[in-house]
This record gives sequence, structure tokens and C-alpha cells, in this order.
Amino acid sequence: MPHVVLLGDSIFDNAAYVAHGPDVVRQLRERLPEGWRATVNAVDGAVTSGVERQLERLPQDASHLVVSVGGNDALRHAGILEQGACSVAEVLDRISDIREEFEHDYCTMLEGALGQNLPTAVCTIYEARFPDPQRRRLAATALTVLNDVITRAAFSPVCRSSTCAWYRMRTRTSPILSNRQCKAARRSRQPSRHL
Repeated sequence: MPHVVLLGDSIFDNAAYVAHGPDVVRQLRERLPEGWRATVNAVDGAVTSGVERQLERLPQDASHLVVSVGGNDALRHAGILEQGACSVAEVLDRISDIREEFEHDYCTMLEGALGQNLPTAVCTIYEARFPDPQRRRLAATALTVLNDVITRAAFSPVCRSSTCAWYRMRTRTSPILSNRQCKAARRSRQPSRHL
């Protein structure tokens, strides 16, 4: 019997936010083919690194995983929208720091999910619904940086934009890899699985 498990944050663990309406897992159960099951392991407020604990609680009969996480990681850095800067380069440098931290956390999480050897789907981060239109616009633009990390992770066999850096980190090899070694590292990884 196929069993879909939802991992991540309040995008899936949203019963507290829908009053008397159907939460995500209830809507999913209504749409799945007969005989399929769905379980929520997602936790409201979770950040990307918290998915590891959710994976530890996977039902033994889990057959498919769906991950939606990253919004709370982004919220931790929402203050950047209020910061001043002397140049565009300064702003991009701050955003790059956030991106690199998120990339590390997201790729580590995704490796853990794919390590379950189950078909896995990932979701990008929703756009924030700030009341102020200008803040909403800035947040949407900033989120493209994190959603790029998620998209690249979903479609590439090796987690991410800096394949060789990732490979060095995981294997503790020399900090300098030749192009041939980088290509070999990419080929040695299994492709991501998708629903």
C-alpha cells in the first residue's frame, strides 16, 4: 500500500492555521488514489536542519516523500530587508552569505531524504504575505535566491552549484580538484528521485 509522508514545516503541518477548514494532509488524502495513505511528519516552525529528526520518525511502510521546508530559514534572515548598505555589492555579499548557509543546510537535509531510497519531491518556498506591498516585493525578490538553491538541488545529481566544494567537504580530499575529478565526482552520485 503506497504511503506518502510529508516532511518540513507549517506548509504541511498547518491544521492550526485553517480553523475548521481541511488541512493539507486531509486534502491530500481526499485526492490520493484508493488504497494510498498519507502521514504528516512535518512540524510547524521547523527549519531545514529539523527534517533530520522527522526522517528518524518515518513509518516503516513509507513509499514516497514530499518535502516543503525553508520558509522559517528565510524568516530568520528577514531583518536583512531593513538593513542599510553603502553599495549594491554590500547587499549582494550579505545575501551570498545567507545563500551559502542555506545551501549547506538544504543539501545536507536532501541527502538525508534521498538516503531513504524513496521517490522524493521537493517544494520551493512560498512567497511571504507581508501586509506592506513594498516589503512583500522585496521578500519575493530575496526568496528567489533560496528557491534557486532548492531548484538546483532537485534537478542535479550532486547537491549543488559548487559541486567540487561539496565533494571536497564530503570526502575530505585535497582542496584542489581537477576538472576530470569534478566530473568524476558528479558521475559517481546517483540522480535525485522525483515523484
